[in-house]
Amino acid sequence: METGEIAQNALIKTYFGDSPYHEEAFLRWRETGGAPFNWAAFFIGSWWFFYKRNLWVGITLTLIRLIVASIGNPMVRDVIVIGISLFTGFMGNAMEYQRLENLLTEVEALDDVNRLAIVKRKGKPWTFVIVLFCLDVLISLYLFYRILA
Repeated sequence: METGEIAQNALIKTYFGDSPYHEEAFLRWRETGGAPFNWAAFFIGSWWFFYKRNLWVGITLTLIRLIVASIGNPMVRDVIVIGISLFTGFMGNAMEYQRLENLLTEVEALDDVNRLAIVKRKGKPWTFVIVLFCLDVLISLYLFYRILA
């Protein structure tokens, strides 16, 4: 292994934290271009992207969610929601891996200490998003049952 390859593997490990699954999946994605299906992104959509610090995708999915909620036909609404869920499930990891690839290219010219610090900071998920997601679920359940009552 070359020194540059070892340094890049250290950056990948730093980005994903303690997740050998994503490290291996990222390296496989680099070789084949195929990323595994992401069940978390499938089920919680925009919240997963916010958690992963991918703001623009999270904001876009949230806006789509609000627009879709206003559609009167439940069948059309459900088809759109399922389509969005499938999109996020299939594309979630690929988008995350592309984001890491762009980050590695961006920090290439920096020294090792700064490179490691930036990758660590950008790879660390926002844990406060979990609290916001739980609040969203509770408020949604409250509103749903209030409407039914």
